[in-house]
Amino acid sequence: MKRLCIYLVYDKENIVDRYIAYMLRELKSCAEYLVVVYNGESIQRGKESITSYADALFYRKNIGYDVGGFKEALCSFLGWEKVDGYDELILANDSMFGPFLSMEQIFSEMEKGGFDFWGITKHGTKKEKEAVIYEHIQSYFLVIGERLLHAAEFKEYWSEMPYYSNFNEVVCKHEMLFTKHFCDWGYRYGCFADMAPNDSENCINNYAQYIFLQYELIKKRHFPFLKKKPVTFDTLDMQTQENWRQAIDYIAQNTDYDVDMIWENLIRTTDISDLQRSFHLEYIVPEKWTSPYRESHAAILVFVKHIRSKEYVLDYLDAVKETYRVVVCSSDKDLAEEYRRNGYECFPMENGSSRQGMLTELAEYAYVCILQDYDMTSDTMFSCTRKSFFYSIWHNLLAGTTYMENVMDQFEREKRLGVLVPPIPNFAEYFGKAVREWEINFDDVKRVVEEKQIHCRISKDKRPFSISECAWVRGEILKEILKKDLFWNKRRPFIWTYVAQGMGFYTGIIESDRYASLNEINLQNYLQQIVAQVNRQYGEIHSFMDLQRQIFKGKLSEFCNRHDKIYVYGTGYKAKQYKKLIPDIEAYIVSDGQPKDESVDGKPVFYLSEIPEKGDLGIVVCLNEKNQEEVIPVLDRRRFPYLCI
Repeated sequence: MKRLCIYLVYDKENIVDRYIAYMLRELKSCAEYLVVVYNGESIQRGKESITSYADALFYRKNIGYDVGGFKEALCSFLGWEKVDGYDELILANDSMFGPFLSMEQIFSEMEKGGFDFWGITKHGTKKEKEAVIYEHIQSYFLVIGERLLHAAEFKEYWSEMPYYSNFNEVVCKHEMLFTKHFCDWGYRYGCFADMAPNDSENCINNYAQYIFLQYELIKKRHFPFLKKKPVTFDTLDMQTQENWRQAIDYIAQNTDYDVDMIWENLIRTTDISDLQRSFHLEYIVPEKWTSPYRESHAAILVFVKHIRSKEYVLDYLDAVKETYRVVVCSSDKDLAEEYRRNGYECFPMENGSSRQGMLTELAEYAYVCILQDYDMTSDTMFSCTRKSFFYSIWHNLLAGTTYMENVMDQFEREKRLGVLVPPIPNFAEYFGKAVREWEINFDDVKRVVEEKQIHCRISKDKRPFSISECAWVRGEILKEILKKDLFWNKRRPFIWTYVAQGMGFYTGIIESDRYASLNEINLQNYLQQIVAQVNRQYGEIHSFMDLQRQIFKGKLSEFCNRHDKIYVYGTGYKAKQYKKLIPDIEAYIVSDGQPKDESVDGKPVFYLSEIPEKGDLGIVVCLNEKNQEEVIPVLDRRRFPYLCI
């Protein structure tokens, strides 16, 4: 079988990671001629991952997404005369890790079916009100057999394909229609993975299985890939996050695939909050069970300034000082002397060179636990609340020598784990603190990230999962923090996680098993009380998304009642979620220059510039937070009254 393979690569930072080299090596084992189309003008790092296997490499502007690249490769870079010299065509992109089976095995099995075209997975027929989405092969990996490859209608399909301007257009106008289009011409298609066990005759309940059932598909359904993009999807309402960790553990334990290639790419290209949620990077560490890890190459650094906290701090430090180096820093000479009399090594804060030298020395340790004391008095709040806050930090980071060994064992077993932080306290005034603090500090954090050239993903609508100044950190990360002069930065509770990400490490939350038992009870109690309150005010709710909508319902109703006409800004997922709560929608709005339909649910769709500024109208902005940030200044300039969901 003489095969031509076209593989599409795109990366925002123009970096090609190792997983692509692995994929290309596998593709090359089945393809006589391998073409890589790079949607960018240059490759900054990793070009050898392509050139080691590709017979040709073409650069192009990132226009029309992957199908735009396939179109140009077929119609321009190669030309149909060359394409006609092959028996089979492979169209694949860089959106997945793998394969976890050999590519030769995949092609050997599919050759038996005699298909005109086939893919790895398919989406079952789905009905949404009047619309029908027909069963279709998902287009990230598509193989075209000889009969279809040499057909005039196949050439015509690609020659006439436009350059789509957004991802939804690619899905709706290419992926969802390709299969039916060529089936109507009489061509047969097949699917490598077994999708039948999760397909439903009730078409409302069909879905993209690779988004929600990664583990099951890989282990049981013959799925040889792990798709990348779903790691950023918030599937909380469907509770399927267990699949990510199960999938990556299964790949590591049951295949020859190096999962470090997966972590390398995901850490570099994904917001750390998405990784934390999808892979549930929270570690419940036992206080009593002793790990196999017996090394003591760790140090504890403590900043103190409250004399009345000393007895509580010493409860923890005295339990570990015989095994680990403990360094205490204070700007209060008398307080420092108190700790010195208790046998602790102390450094004065005011001596800059001495302080910096001490930090540099500690960074040579494999692991450093950084802590600070807190006000234990009742001067600003009940002292019992302060003590609970202190406990939530210190006990989760320093609950004894055995606990420290278990913490370091976690680092040893996960080489990409760089920082461990305590969970955000969720009681008293600390409830909701993470959201408040992120809103206040985001602009400054982003500025520091840019100024210090920290390579990470940062977004206002991806809130951090910890804001503590206390953490366990690898020594090599502490060195980088010192190198970038970020140790004393007042935004360090946010920034250190991004420094770790820039170095290729992820951050996790750490809880002792004792603390986790009480924290889980608290979280369940809070949730139940919130649900009960919403039920009392708005009626019964049935899901988390329902809860969000009902909380917003009162404010939305008040806004809509103030205006004669209500427009909805956006036609995507958010608009579909909230349209039932918006009475008498006049029309929909999209930003100028964006693709739009003529109508949605029978209501017209306008560009913002087409909306008259006169008249009593209100705009409900149904966009995600990132897009809201772009739209709000425009609405403010035109003085439109609006409400953001």
